[in-house]
Amino acid sequence: IRSALFHGSVRLISEDNAEPKPTMSPAREAALEGSCAMITTIIGDCARIKSSNFPFSYGLLLQMLTLLFLWGIPMIVVDEVGWYVIPSEILTAMFYISMLYIA
Repeated sequence: IRSALFHGSVRLISEDNAEPKPTMSPAREAALEGSCAMITTIIGDCARIKSSNFPFSYGLLLQMLTLLFLWGIPMIVVDEVGWYVIPSEILTAMFYISMLYIA
């Protein structure tokens, strides 16, 4: 079906116009069809990855490590940054927690 649709769209010769419109060479057509098949395979692989289950224990570990990192980072950088650690920690926490819940 895909090949039939593709061949129909490539042959763009108008009945009322005497000049034929440009068509695609067979080599380019084969290359384009191969690229379309490869993209279809990649999309199928991505859908299979998306539908696979993520174990609960991995998600819990990821959440605990993220929170541990966010609690520890201000204590590490407070000497170098000073009071700027408060707004920078708020922005960092917002970013990491949003990424945690998006994933």
